[in-house]
Amino acid sequence: MKSTTITRKSNKRNIEKAKSEFNFKQALLDSLYSAKTSKDVMNLYSCSLLSTGKLQDSMKSLKITEYRTLLESETNIKRIEMICSVITKVLENLNFKGEMEARAKAFLSFVRKMELLTFKGEPLDMLNDQIAVRVISYNSTPEGVRDCFKIAETINSSLIQIGFMPCSIKPKYETFCQESYPDIYVPQNELPSVLEGYCKDYISHPKGNGYQSLHVIYQDSITGRRFELQIRTCQMHLHAEQGDGDHRKYKSTRYESCELPEIDFSKLHIDGISYQPIGSDDDNPSIQQMTLLDRVGIIQPKVILHESFPKNIFGKDYTAIMKWIHNC
Repeated sequence: MKSTTITRKSNKRNIEKAKSEFNFKQALLDSLYSAKTSKDVMNLYSCSLLSTGKLQDSMKSLKITEYRTLLESETNIKRIEMICSVITKVLENLNFKGEMEARAKAFLSFVRKMELLTFKGEPLDMLNDQIAVRVISYNSTPEGVRDCFKIAETINSSLIQIGFMPCSIKPKYETFCQESYPDIYVPQNELPSVLEGYCKDYISHPKGNGYQSLHVIYQDSITGRRFELQIRTCQMHLHAEQGDGDHRKYKSTRYESCELPEIDFSKLHIDGISYQPIGSDDDNPSIQQMTLLDRVGIIQPKVILHESFPKNIFGKDYTAIMKWIHNC
């Protein structure tokens, strides 16, 4: 009898503890279902975090407020447009053929990365890619691969002149097996000296899955905001989007500890757009959920500028794209 009483008390304490602990998934769902606009989602979720009275949740709430400010601030948007304008001029002077795109990080993607940093005990200041600018060259030959470093050096010089400073970084590179990816060209010692210590050179040091790209984080001396610059070739981009380096596969592994909650899409009516089925992905339903959520306007990245040199080929069939590349 005594043992039963102790067990009941223990269970009651566990239940009370579970009730007192903040469930971010439930709060996120409540925010999604009760919001009328994507801005409401951020505001409601931020308020839910603040209401817990916990330091970690308060820090997350501040980050969400910061992210919302970033998305809505005209000053930030103008500075981002300035970045894109400067990079566009650099590319034109280099007779560059390819594409440049800029995006603000999707809200739910932002939340998930925020949860990952908390889970790993890392500071939320490491959330540096709230804005990203990507340059994609159509030239995937060895010469085109080496040109990525020249492009990075020229853009770096131009950005510094308008007050954007590269942030120091200590990259951790993975072991890459060339035999597993014989079609991937890996140059040697191409990184400009001015970018040493400031660039993640995944071109000379590909990830284990063959992912290649140059990544540099810049901080705006005017607004204090940071953004990430990525430079890669068309072939690298295809490998990152549709090959073994697919970022969705990478994220499904990286975010195993902080998956987003199940969402009943029939309840979503945000910005006047309701859920409509667009097919299925039986192999990875979580990816399909993210795709569907993107379609209803919750996490859709805000494209600030998109220039095409000379035409946009991405989003087409992989075989058709590769045929186009080889015919260049």
